[in-house]
Amino acid sequence: ESFRVTKSGGEVYVVEFAKSKWWHPLRYIWYPVLMVLEPFASDIWRNDMAKYLPHGGIGCEIEQIKIFGDFYQCLKIRTPTL
Repeated sequence: ESFRVTKSGGEVYVVEFAKSKWWHPLRYIWYPVLMVLEPFASDIWRNDMAKYLPHGGIGCEIEQIKIFGDFYQCLKIRTPTL
């Protein structure tokens, strides 16, 4: 829905959980909770985010920033310019 209302060349920001580094202290506490509450979270970790965008993300520019020991990912997605 956000891509439908974003102007051509506009930006959409998405913040989502990411697969954290092995040493992250919350990894072993939070992952079992995520598997119950957000069962599709692991799919986002294993696949490229463009797979989930309209038309496979063709024409979109995706910039990914991982923060907090890779626990979160912030994606800046620029929509295609017409």
